[in-house]
Amino acid sequence: MATPGWYPDPSGLPDTLRYWDGTTWTAHLASRPGAPTQPATQPTQPATQPTQPAPFVSHVPAGTPSSLTGTTILAYLMLAVAATFALGLVSFLMVRSFL
Repeated sequence: MATPGWYPDPSGLPDTLRYWDGTTWTAHLASRPGAPTQPATQPTQPATQPTQPAPFVSHVPAGTPSSLTGTTILAYLMLAVAATFALGLVSFLMVRSFL
């Protein structure tokens, strides 16, 4: 049954045809010819599933905090400590000069 088309319903419903899309059975049913008539539904194309997941694309430009390494973080930390020390020293010397 590799060819798409209407076939006897595999679940055993009497006088019912089910559409085979070439890969799987669909939810579309129709009455068997000669059986009490019901309108057949038109088969729709099944949604295609990607064979592989889409590749991950990073939207973070280089040089942003998310791209920091341990060495870079350590350098920024040392810079912050040095700036704090320098600011404290300048403040101390300014206060001392007014006394």
